[in-house]
Amino acid sequence: MDIAIDIHLVLPEELPVDALELSIVFANALENAIQAVKELPDDQRHIICKSVKYPRFIMEIANPYAGEIVFDRRGIPTTNRPEHGIGTRSIVAFAEKYNALYLFRAEGGWFKVRVAV
Repeated sequence: MDIAIDIHLVLPEELPVDALELSIVFANALENAIQAVKELPDDQRHIICKSVKYPRFIMEIANPYAGEIVFDRRGIPTTNRPEHGIGTRSIVAFAEKYNALYLFRAEGGWFKVRVAV
């Protein structure tokens, strides 16, 4: 799909959560970013993945988007497209299970999802 991806991930030696569940969160966020940018012109297809491990493990995936993003009262993006929104719900479920923080934000033409555990 000709998508540029910048990755800078730093992982702690021991994760504070289940590694498989964290990888599912990462995969869901990345899949959402891919779906958003594949509709954009080639020169705008760009995803940034980054994380830090101190003082908490925090990961962020950011991508440009087109159109409007609507958030519910909890700050979670909503969609009326069938079979969409499952990845976002799984990120929220992960955060609730592990008492993690999540943030979905759209600003300056970029959508960002951040998870801190």
